[in-house]
Parts: sequence; C-alpha cells; structure tokens
Amino acid sequence: MEEKGEIKHIVLEGTPYRRGFQHGSTLKEEIREVREVIKEYLSRVRRVVGGGILLFFMESISLWYRRYIPDEYLEEIRGVADGAGVSRRFVLLVNVFDDLTSLLACSAFCVVGNNNTTLLGRNLDYPVFTEPMCRLTTLFVHRPHKGLMFLTVGWPGYIGALSAMNSTGLSLASLAVPAHDKSMKGIPTGILYRECIQYSETMDELIERLTSARRTIGNNVIVASPEEMCVVEVSARRYSVRTTRERFITVTNHYKTREMRSVQRPYFRIPPALDIPEDFFSVRYSELRDSLLEKGCMEMTTMDVDGAIGVLRTPEVSNPGTVQSMVFVPGRLEVWLAKGLKPPASQADFERFRLHHD
Repeated sequence: MEEKGEIKHIVLEGTPYRRGFQHGSTLKEEIREVREVIKEYLSRVRRVVGGGILLFFMESISLWYRRYIPDEYLEEIRGVADGAGVSRRFVLLVNVFDDLTSLLACSAFCVVGNNNTTLLGRNLDYPVFTEPMCRLTTLFVHRPHKGLMFLTVGWPGYIGALSAMNSTGLSLASLAVPAHDKSMKGIPTGILYRECIQYSETMDELIERLTSARRTIGNNVIVASPEEMCVVEVSARRYSVRTTRERFITVTNHYKTREMRSVQRPYFRIPPALDIPEDFFSVRYSELRDSLLEKGCMEMTTMDVDGAIGVLRTPEVSNPGTVQSMVFVPGRLEVWLAKGLKPPASQADFERFRLHHD
C-alpha cells in the first residue's frame, strides 16, 4: 500500500482469495473502523436495541445474497475477512449494503473534450457515514488471475465497483434510482459492475453482460470508452440504453427513457438519524442536479480535466453528501481523484493516478 497525498493506493494481485487476503490484512484497522462506524450509526437508529444487535440482524439478512454471488467473489470476500480478522458475514454486509438500503445518490457526466478525448466526471453522494467515507476513500488496482487489469475507487472491505476503469479504458460509474421494480434474487449491484469491468473488453460486451444478468435494484450506469459514451438505465427486470447526439451526456438519480419511467418511484426512502437535508432524497433534487450538469457541460470553457472538475464543483452538484469526486480519462487510462477528507470532497485538490499495464 502507498499513500499519495491523503489517498490510500493499494495493488492486489493473484487468485481471488489471495487478493482478498492482501486487501484485508493491509487495511485491517480501517475495516474494523468501518464496522465501528456502522455499529455507531445503528445505535443511533435504535437506541433501545443497540448497534451490535442490529448489525448482527443485517449481517444475517445479507447471507441471502450468497447464492447469487459468483464463487470468485465469495472467495475474495473470504480472503478479506480472514486477512482483517473479522467475520465473513460482516464483509458480505459491506458489499450488499446498497442493495439492502438503496441510499447511493450521485451526479455524473461524460463529455468529449480536447482532441476528441472522452472524460467521465462523477460525484458519489451518500447520506450517512459522510466524513468516514471521505476519509477512508481507497484506490484499488486489481491484477486478477483471470480477466482484465482494472482499478476501482472504493473503501476498505468493499470489493465491488461503483466507480471503475479497466485496461482497455472502459470506465463506469453507478447511480442509484428509486424504482418499484426491485428483487433480492440477483447479483449485488457493486459485484455485478465489478464483473462487468473485469471481463468486458468493449462497450457492447459490458452492456450485454449488465443487461443479461439477474439484478437487484434501480440504477443508472454511465459507461465511457475512449470513443463512446452511454447510460444504461436498469431495474431488477427492465433496462434501456440511452445515447446522445450531443458531445455530452448527463445522469443523476432518475430515469430519462420512456421505457423506464413507469417503474420510477418519486423519492428514496429517507434513512433515520439523517446527516444531510431530507430534500436530498427527492427526484426534484435529482432533476435539479441533472440540469446543472447539462448547463455546466454546455458552458465548459476548457474541455479538459480542469473543466470537468469545475463542473463537479458546481453548487448543488457538489453538496454535503459528496464523499468522493473523480474524473476518468479512458484514452489515457487516468483517473483524477479528489483528496478531500470532509464532504464535499469535490472542493479539494485532485490527484492523478494512472493504470499501468506493466
């Protein structure tokens, strides 16, 4: 593990269990901190019952998803748990938390910049655990024994891919959507996107892998390659691919295609013991951020990484829930990651990382 600025940067290689064990043993203290953060939050939610009991209850529910997770990733989860000295149930919960709660709210866009270079900018917003999630942001570089080399921006204990890029330049970011069409009979969201980025060499392959899989909750997935960009709108059983004739495409936390609007719910479930304003969970706020992204993309004065960072720093797009902020440059295998230790992370300086083939 290395630290570049305030960002932890860890390289994992080998078999699934070996990569997981490297992850868990290297970030042992941070993973245990994640467990305490969740317990403390659950204690605030139900003071009478206690955070430890609620954590055990949620861990028990998360076991349901094991039957839908490919063996490769179950082995990696086992390695993380063994390396960190925590239970496998806890590491599994960390990796299915969004499928149980559907709390992720974000803003993202793709734009064709200078020299026809595609840029993918994304703010990852979360309503709880905001300061710990900022501080514990970790960049993982995976050199798996099967599939492509890739990087993910995540947290200790999390093996999924909510923001990722592989060695062909394919990049993705996921954004939760409140949808009526949900299921517990599917691959947990982040693990599904991890599989897509690890095994897809082209955008068509990634879209096919994503849309043919058994899914769980509503999501928008923005995908970029060095030459292309699109948004795949998905729920548990439905999907639609949205493209653009413009030089940019934007996405937040609502569906835009006619095929998906019928399963759109008007708001997210508001979690208890809230850390940020309740309006954060409305589709109206999602639509506001989307309009600001469109305006920002149209008015970008410099069509480069600095210009993309400027859009991510737009008020409301950058908000008290913004725990991660980044810009992918697929054609150069680069990601520029904000070094913020407190939200909104997008207001901090950005550090450049590159995915090396060697």
